[in-house]
Amino acid sequence: MLWKSDPTFYSSPKLAMQALHERLAYVAAFNPKSNGKPDAR
Repeated sequence: MLWKSDPTFYSSPKLAMQALHERLAYVAAFNPKSNGKPDAR
C-alpha cells in the first residue's frame, strides 16, 4: 500500500497563505449534561 498525503491540504504554509480566505466555518457544540436543553444558540 502506498501512503499519500491528503490532497485537500496545502503542501506548504506559503501556498496556504496565498490561497483565498475561507468564508465559512463549522463549529460543533454539545450539551454534556443531557438535561433536554438546546446544545447552543
